[in-house]
Amino acid sequence: MGAQYEYPEKLKELGISEQDFGEMDPDLQRWYYLEYHGAAARPQDIHFPRGTAPSGDFKFEAGDGFDVKPQKLRDLADALESDLNELKPLLSRIQSEGLISTSHVGEWPSGAEFARVASNTQTGFNQYLTDVVAGYNGVISRLRTTADNYDKAEKKTNEQANSVNTNGPSPTTNGNVAL
Repeated sequence: MGAQYEYPEKLKELGISEQDFGEMDPDLQRWYYLEYHGAAARPQDIHFPRGTAPSGDFKFEAGDGFDVKPQKLRDLADALESDLNELKPLLSRIQSEGLISTSHVGEWPSGAEFARVASNTQTGFNQYLTDVVAGYNGVISRLRTTADNYDKAEKKTNEQANSVNTNGPSPTTNGNVAL
């Protein structure tokens, strides 16, 4: 098994070879990587297992009779945006008040180390929250864009159908197509 994470140079000082690192369990690799890489934890480095699989039959194909109601998409986007706007003050408070420093835990070495780890954790968590909000806003934007695109397609289809000349000669003669 190859290393799942970049081998932190700091591990050479600790006596862990790159080969030993590569043979570690991925969770232990992740711990060493986050502990000794020197960078704050990135959200993509932390993997949370899904509790349960979603129920239902989810397929990306639309079957016969599939009908999109653009206003329903807009209503959903509005509801999501409203929920997000209610959460933003709480998220902002979490991001601004979560810092633990040596003034909270003491200046001795273990207190300073704890404050450093807490600071790195807060930085990673703040980035995670920022990414979640950006993703949420992306979903809202996509719902609105999709609704607009369906409206445009419906309008264009109606314009083309209404522009057909129905007063001209019939294109068929005795059941045969006239060429």
